[in-house]
Amino acid sequence: MKLGVILDGTEVRAIRIDRYEHFSYENGTPCIHVQSSGSMTDLLIRLSTQMTGPWYVLYVLLVSRRDRQVGRYQGIEICSHLDLAIFLTKYRDYFDGDGRHHIWVGSTTGSDLLVYDHHDKIFAYGAPDKYSSALHGYALEPIQVGGAHAHYYNPEFDCDEDAIFNEWAWRHCPLQESDDPGRA
Repeated sequence: MKLGVILDGTEVRAIRIDRYEHFSYENGTPCIHVQSSGSMTDLLIRLSTQMTGPWYVLYVLLVSRRDRQVGRYQGIEICSHLDLAIFLTKYRDYFDGDGRHHIWVGSTTGSDLLVYDHHDKIFAYGAPDKYSSALHGYALEPIQVGGAHAHYYNPEFDCDEDAIFNEWAWRHCPLQESDDPGRA
């Protein structure tokens, strides 16, 4: 379990339905906010097909169970969408099942950006219409944000935290206030 909610003093698994909403930040930046009942990593892969490559991955480590320095970790440029999908699929269980991180997938040639955050939601930046077209079967309705909740940092994923850092020579930068995609 990645995220739990507190209902009447009891912690339960957060239940997600397939829905999305359009919104704009105060500065005018448009965004689509998405949640899914299925694998958010699979949805991230599907949405990334709407972006122009090459792509990059920013792994944002918020909490480490392995005494690793928290921060932003920039990966290599990925020229093939297949290679991006292979990387994301390899760590699907970790990304979907543990709350210690965000995963950002961006275009190196444009402003398109997908942020899969530790609250089990995706924020899609860029032309909203292209992402909406990839959300067939999803309801266009508001998504509730906030409330009492708990993040899970599961020991069964500690080896995945180690393995992901062996994928590439990651470039580390400190966390930034913008690493919380719910704030802009």
